[in-house]
Amino acid sequence: LSSDIWVVNVSCVVDKKIIVKQAPVKNNADSNANGEEQEEVQLAIPLMHISKEEIEKKEKRAISIAEDSFKHLNQKASPEGQKVFELLLKACGVVVWKGESILVLNQIKVDPPYAVDNCRLIQGGDNSLHTDSLNRVKRIVGTSRQ
Repeated sequence: LSSDIWVVNVSCVVDKKIIVKQAPVKNNADSNANGEEQEEVQLAIPLMHISKEEIEKKEKRAISIAEDSFKHLNQKASPEGQKVFELLLKACGVVVWKGESILVLNQIKVDPPYAVDNCRLIQGGDNSLHTDSLNRVKRIVGTSRQ
């Protein structure tokens, strides 16, 4: 979006570049109710329009994503198990925790210690689609061990 605003930590700035050589133009000083002079400064580059609705929409989306990520954490699982879960979630999409085991596509179960040998079909049948899914899950689990 053209209305994105980026906040930068000043301590991270290594170099700066002045885009406008001319300083902002100052208008005549006005006095406020207390008699103090105030200067109105015109910006050389106008600020972008910021939509309150867009900001609220982004905030709701960020909160939703954060809440969803909490659903994927399992306090009982090992760090290795959590890593396998995240890889399977990214690759397959439909992945949930069932105790300490990982359930993939409601048909494949990966038990601790989350190795290739611990992947098995939970539904009966020797369907080639299920077998292909099992092989894919095994490949993903195998890559997590490398």
